[in-house]
Amino acid sequence: NIVTSFREQRLQVRIVLANAGTDAQQAIVTPQLLDAGLPIRTLGPRQLQIPAGGTMTVTYDEPWGDAVPWWPDAPRVYVLQTDVKPENGDADQHLQPFGFREIWSDGISFYLNGVRQKIRSQWAGGASGWSQAAAHWDPAKRYEAIWDWQTASIEDRDHQMTRTHNLDGVSEVCEIADETGLMIKVEEADVAQVKFTFDQEFWNNALQHELRVIDAYKNHASVVMWSAGNENMWGWIYQGEAAKTLGNRWQIKIAKAMREHDLQ
Repeated sequence: NIVTSFREQRLQVRIVLANAGTDAQQAIVTPQLLDAGLPIRTLGPRQLQIPAGGTMTVTYDEPWGDAVPWWPDAPRVYVLQTDVKPENGDADQHLQPFGFREIWSDGISFYLNGVRQKIRSQWAGGASGWSQAAAHWDPAKRYEAIWDWQTASIEDRDHQMTRTHNLDGVSEVCEIADETGLMIKVEEADVAQVKFTFDQEFWNNALQHELRVIDAYKNHASVVMWSAGNENMWGWIYQGEAAKTLGNRWQIKIAKAMREHDLQ
């Protein structure tokens, strides 16, 4: 997980290593930052003892005052390269693109990297390019279709943001948006327009699902907002006071849990 703070000029990195073997394993972890494929900063190697069948987490929290921010009109993308060299077995390497940016709200205004933003958006997902990619099976053509549509939406239709309205699996959309500068509000279909239920297992599963969605997309520079569900609370008001009250409480609980999880 990569957390960037423009206000504090800091970079936080959390790396989780898993050992699927039956013996404990020592490993040296070396993360470094790449810009246009070239190393610009090493976070420092760490030696870890990972228990058999277990995990170990290593964290970095460092100042980064000269980072170039990610902007919609200048989407600078860095890469975190993490090299893992175990005591036994083959070495491994993981590459994670990311952008240095922070978005927050103050009153009725949004601020991106300290600059007040009036965001023009396409709330039904039309600017994402997902529909245009659906016509192709070839990955190269899918990416090209998304790139062309997002670029046209930004340059010709004055869009700064779109949401992935009731869609599942939008990794391609987010990967391209990291490069085009289109801001994304991720909304997956599984917890949208749901029928109300008093089943607590459903609500617990819904909460955990939304946290997994955050884990899947939170390192994308383009993803600046989350949706906790689409049109859920509207339908519940017609099912009686008990349904409205419990449903609204769970929706607020899910939204708060997503906000806290986003920064972990």
